[in-house]
Amino acid sequence: DGPLLTRDGQLPPQHLIHVFQGWDRRVDTSLYFTADRDIRLDIVGYGFSGSGYLCTFTGISSHLSETVSASRLSPTVLRCTIPAWGKTKPFDQLLLTLTQNVTNSVDAVAFTDGGLDPRPVFPSNCAATKCLISILPTTDTLSVTQGSNEGGTVITVHGHGFAPDSTFHRCLFWTGNASSVGDSVGVAGPGWESGGVSVGVVFQNGSQHVLSEVAKTKVIDSRTLECISPPWPYAAPATVSMQVTNTVNTLQYTFADNQYWVSKIPATARAKGGETVVVVGKGFILDAGDYQCRFVSLDGNWSANASATVLSSSLLSCILPPFTLPAQTLSMDVIWGGSPLERTGDPGEALLQLLQGWDSIEGV
Repeated sequence: DGPLLTRDGQLPPQHLIHVFQGWDRRVDTSLYFTADRDIRLDIVGYGFSGSGYLCTFTGISSHLSETVSASRLSPTVLRCTIPAWGKTKPFDQLLLTLTQNVTNSVDAVAFTDGGLDPRPVFPSNCAATKCLISILPTTDTLSVTQGSNEGGTVITVHGHGFAPDSTFHRCLFWTGNASSVGDSVGVAGPGWESGGVSVGVVFQNGSQHVLSEVAKTKVIDSRTLECISPPWPYAAPATVSMQVTNTVNTLQYTFADNQYWVSKIPATARAKGGETVVVVGKGFILDAGDYQCRFVSLDGNWSANASATVLSSSLLSCILPPFTLPAQTLSMDVIWGGSPLERTGDPGEALLQLLQGWDSIEGV
């Protein structure tokens, strides 16, 4: 409490204190981020000043890295945003390091982890909310959302952050009490991964456990993989959950009873259109909106499509369009998902005879 002493002359160097900058943790408490979204991180530290800060993210497994600029919000907070990692790279665990561009050099900003001494940015030193960022892959859409319950449909899965190793991803299909995983039926060749008929993947629903089968998958790139639908040995049609292993979301897929058509009513129709044709078959999917009746001239030079409505698993109907053709015989197909359904039975059932007629007289 005595009088304040005054300094006379230059302060000796040993009496100067240099205050260093550094950082301790992230503000967020997220244990993981999805590969399809940008990540904004606020970083808590001390002594931040000026500009030129950079955040560098480096994959532990892939060794891929990306560096982005960081904004100084205050002397204790930096903010950096990394573009969605999974747009161009496989999912990974990322290590975060900070640097600052200063005159003629790039200086590291020390990670001190809440203490006083700098710590190396290694996986063993990084907790999930500090210098370690976990990125998980996502699935977005399927190229086809339904297929035969006999399996064998090649499904292209679009997403973010898929691993380059096909053994890491499997396509799983399940309901509350039944599951199946893409099997070995169908496409084979380099890059396709498959296995035996049973593995230790178990789905639990209440007290029920269901073993799954090994999927066959082929990773194209970080945004695309393919898998082959398995046989579905349960009730069909069935809309089930579909998930790629090691991703964070599920999609919907429908197993249809093995579809085909046998006959139609009527066998003849007027060329003016407007009549209803009822198709008899098996395995039609209720509420599906992508059935069509296609009519083609026998020489293949003319065709027309009409939307079809599923009435039951064995009946669908379509209203004939106007045919701007002379009366003749047309070939008919039932189209589902862009491809013709199998037809069995009498070949004559695939033919529709157009009839001519007249309605009125024009003139004075």
